Amino acid sequence: LHLHCRSTPGIQDNPGQRWLHPHEALNLGLAAPIRKLISQR
Repeated sequence: LHLHCRSTPGIQDNPGQRWLHPHEALNLGLAAPIRKLISQR
C-alpha cells in the first residue's frame, strides 16, 4: 500500500524514506513534540 499524501506535509521527513501509514505518521507527529516537552524539563 503506497500512500501519496501530498496533501499531508511532514509525512516524508527523510528523502528516500518509505511512505508511512496514516496511523504511523500520526504517532510520529505526536512523538516529536512530546519528546521536545520531556527534553525541555
